[in-house]
Amino acid sequence: MATPAESGQGQYNIGYYSNPRVDELTHKIASENDPAKRQAMISEAFKIHAEDIGHIPLHQQPLIWGMKKNVDLVQLADNFNYLRWVVVK
Repeated sequence: MATPAESGQGQYNIGYYSNPRVDELTHKIASENDPAKRQAMISEAFKIHAEDIGHIPLHQQPLIWGMKKNVDLVQLADNFNYLRWVVVK
């Protein structure tokens, strides 16, 4: 979410979204050790980004799975299933 810069910050921000407060928060988040304070800053950054409509998703892959109750499967985010991780009870 950070503004793209030569420092490498925001290098995957291909839409060039930019907000000075989000940039400030991303720098502070990177060095904050207190989990509660860090989470509060992350939440604020995401709230600002959502209110700015910083990105508009163009595609959402629908995933529909069905299986019997006696089958356990580790479902990966890339929609690939390893048969070695399928357990039939």
